[in-house]
Amino acid sequence: MTTDGNRTLTVQPNGTKVYTPFPDYEETVPASGGTTKRVTFSLAGQLIAVRVITATTDIYYYAYADHLGSIAAWSWTGGTLIPGSLARYEPYGGYRTVPGTNVNPGISDWGFTGHRMNNTNVNDLGLIYMNARYYLPEVGRFISPDSIVPDPQNPQSFNRYSYGYNNPVKYTDPSGHCAGSPDGIGNSQDENLCWAGVATIQNLWNHTDYWQQRWGSYDDFFANVGSHPLLGRDFFVDELMRYVQSDQYKAWSATLPVSSTKPPLDFGDYTSISATVIPTGLGFAGIKLIIDDYGNVYLNFHYSTMPEGSITRGDVYIGANTKPFDQITSIDGIPAAYREAQLQNALQGTSGNLSGAGYMLTGSIGISAGPQAHITSEGGLSLPGFALSVDIGRTFLIYDRGSSTPWYWQQ
Repeated sequence: MTTDGNRTLTVQPNGTKVYTPFPDYEETVPASGGTTKRVTFSLAGQLIAVRVITATTDIYYYAYADHLGSIAAWSWTGGTLIPGSLARYEPYGGYRTVPGTNVNPGISDWGFTGHRMNNTNVNDLGLIYMNARYYLPEVGRFISPDSIVPDPQNPQSFNRYSYGYNNPVKYTDPSGHCAGSPDGIGNSQDENLCWAGVATIQNLWNHTDYWQQRWGSYDDFFANVGSHPLLGRDFFVDELMRYVQSDQYKAWSATLPVSSTKPPLDFGDYTSISATVIPTGLGFAGIKLIIDDYGNVYLNFHYSTMPEGSITRGDVYIGANTKPFDQITSIDGIPAAYREAQLQNALQGTSGNLSGAGYMLTGSIGISAGPQAHITSEGGLSLPGFALSVDIGRTFLIYDRGSSTPWYWQQ
């Protein structure tokens, strides 16, 4: 039985009833015997502990998960591994090593990618409960179709029964919606950005007919897209990027009143200090310190065909695909809630640059490597001399001001 799309009552094959009035609380009532209460504790959407309460015991158990969030083992408070708690999984979620009944259902039925395993021991329905739908791991398919095609540009979306775009090693179905809470309480930065994307689209919904043409009614969008299990921050950023590049958005924005107050001058999105002076067999090695306008700090290591030293300001243009200059948007053209995250994404990673210097002035243009070809342009002061150079490098985020462990070495 479900309430508002959430499972609140399960009747197992042996007659046991499991009541789940809240996501983090349940009561198990067997056909005969006492009731067991369970309280789950999660951090950043990942299960970390379960409190199991019976008529005579009250014990905390601690979960160990793999990189996909699948529960791999359990321990007691002292850290001792519980015998029989080890679990291993096949790529699509079936068990390779089945935990003992002392663990499932004794402690918890949470398993593959943090979902409830209704396919083990006395609770063998052959299914995994994934919030929005039930999933059959033996064939890697949901037992009911998706109500929408979430990403028409991805051919895998058209198989409405498939799991994780048929790539279970990369994709998961974490929670049936943008992770975390829509009110932002206790969410990570990515979770809040995901919900901010849903809210931004809601605020823009009635400005043009773009969203209605793409998704129908807003109620359908919120229920089926904003709550889709595979969609997160990147999906909604891409949706907003497509919107600001559409003819509908351009026509609507042209009707907005122009402020009579001139905004302050914007000299770019980040500042960089570069020194390329170490001769190598490939040219010259160098390092660049980058500080964006939000206060995040990056280090770039690169090889260049010529030595140089410079202080510059840079602008970032977000690419929509792998083709440079095909569809690019300035950071200022992105909704405010997403600018910092997109700036971080654009500045990090591998990129190539073409730069020129003369009369103590320098300018460069760079293109990032990856699924989206972001563009950077820089201008500023350089050391005396004339030079035209090509460099290839990689940039790392070493200080993330929005993280509780901001420095790279604290991760």
